[in-house]
Amino acid sequence: MLAQYQELVVEEPATDAVENDDTPSIEEMDLSDDEEPGGIEGEVSEPVIEQAGDDAELTEQLEETVNAGVLADPSYRMSATLDVSGNLAFRGMVPDNSSRNLLSYLADDLDNVSVAQGAPEGFMQTLFAGISALRELDSGQVAFANGNWLLTGYADIDTKKNAAEAILSRLSEDGVWRTMITAPKAGQVCSAAIAEFMSANALLFGSGSAQLTESSRELLPAIAERLNICPEQPVYVEGHTDSDGSDALNLRLSIARAETVVDELIDLGVAVTRLYAVGYGASLPIASNATAEGRRQNRRIVFNFEDIAAQ
Repeated sequence: MLAQYQELVVEEPATDAVENDDTPSIEEMDLSDDEEPGGIEGEVSEPVIEQAGDDAELTEQLEETVNAGVLADPSYRMSATLDVSGNLAFRGMVPDNSSRNLLSYLADDLDNVSVAQGAPEGFMQTLFAGISALRELDSGQVAFANGNWLLTGYADIDTKKNAAEAILSRLSEDGVWRTMITAPKAGQVCSAAIAEFMSANALLFGSGSAQLTESSRELLPAIAERLNICPEQPVYVEGHTDSDGSDALNLRLSIARAETVVDELIDLGVAVTRLYAVGYGASLPIASNATAEGRRQNRRIVFNFEDIAAQ
């Protein structure tokens, strides 16, 4: 099968509203027939137009005061901690018994959770958004203190970190959360996984052939699985030869070997848009070409996650 991927040929190695207002409503005012609203009987009050600006300013101040009152009591605290085994532990305050009962579905021990007034509006909704995000990580904590929400934790790959942050963005208003999540880049995780695997295994070819040995073909599913840890990371599949034959022939052969591996990986589910076949010929030996064993080791495939053109 001829795969639709980009082929790179490299001959030489590249260089490295206001609440709680006491003002009575219209319905609460006493507007009985024996008392005329609006001033002394027989007189018509002039509209107080000059106070309009002051009233608007007062209304704005009242709104700010009410909104400030929605903030939590500074002493109100809550945390949810996720350990590496996936267990949740809660400590702190919730606004009512119903909220506490909801937490019982997530953790058996609620001895450190009490019911207290002073929670901000939407407290439980925000808490559960944080817990949903927390569960994307390998370990971490959701914490509410001093009126602020914080998600901290660790993930073994940055795709988990991105998923957690996406949940917070979807379920909470902007600016509600601060996050401090440690996670290595997906490309680094892929590279490490492939390097570890290839340190004990090798993709080998027969002399002068672009066909993998049967034992080498059996390694490809494990390689594809590791490459799909980072599904958006470009992968440079490098083909190498021994020194037998001319430089031009070895360059063509190294490209053909890289193409063989790329075709196999595509069949195993690795996206074609990620894969680049690269040929180095015999220019980068890892063993002596003076021995049969050395030449066998030099007929190989290497996986690189760095942009060769940028090196």
